[in-house]
Amino acid sequence: MKSIKLLTLISLSLQGCFLSNKTECIKNYTFQIPISVIPYQSKYKVGDTLTISMVTDNTALYDSNDDRNVDFPNFDPNAWFLLPKIDSFPVGDGFTEHEVIVKMGYETEYIFANTLSRGLFFTEIDTSDTVSMLEYNIVLKEVGTYTLYGISEIDRNEDDICFPNKCNGCGFATGGISGEFIYDHDINEDILNANLRNNLDQYWSEREAQGRKSSPFHLKVEN
Repeated sequence: MKSIKLLTLISLSLQGCFLSNKTECIKNYTFQIPISVIPYQSKYKVGDTLTISMVTDNTALYDSNDDRNVDFPNFDPNAWFLLPKIDSFPVGDGFTEHEVIVKMGYETEYIFANTLSRGLFFTEIDTSDTVSMLEYNIVLKEVGTYTLYGISEIDRNEDDICFPNKCNGCGFATGGISGEFIYDHDINEDILNANLRNNLDQYWSEREAQGRKSSPFHLKVEN
C-alpha cells in the first residue's frame, strides 16, 4: 500500500512539473518571416525581373523559439538585403550590377555592410495591425552567380519593442527578439560548387555571427 501511495505522489509531482512548464511564458522570440522570389528558378536570363516579396500575418506571427503564434501589430523586421556576386573573391556587388526598383510607399537606403558590397535597407515598409508588406524588383543586367541574402535586424531595437501579451512585459532586458527570413521555396544550394562555397565563406569570415542569421537564395544569371 505504501508503495502505491509513493508512486501516486511521484506521478502527481511529475504531472505538476509538466503542467508548469507548459504554462511558462518564454520571454525569448525568434520570428519566422516569410519571403518569396518570384518567379522562382535557379537560373535566369539577362533582362529577367525578380520580385522580392514579404507578407506577414501580424495576428499570428510564428515564433519558432516556443512554437507559438503571436499577435504583433505593425510588425517591422528591420529588413535589409545583400546581393554579392560570388564567382570570384573578392566578391562583386550585385546591387551595383543590376537595376533595383523599389515600390511606391517604401523607403530605403543603401548601407555598406563591408568594403565588398552594399546592403539595401528598408527604413519604411507597409505595415498595419493585421499585415506587413515589403516588395521590390531586381532587373538582371549581368551574367554571374549571385546570392540574395535577407536579414532581419529587429534585435537591434528589442528593448523598445512591445506587443500584446509579450512575456515579461516591455522595456529593457525583458527578453530577446530576433527574426529569420524563411523562403517559401528551395534556396538552390545545389548550384554551389566548392569554389563558390569557399568564396561565401571568405565573404562572411569577419562577420560570422551576421552570416548565421542571414537567409540565402542562390541564383545564376545567363545570356
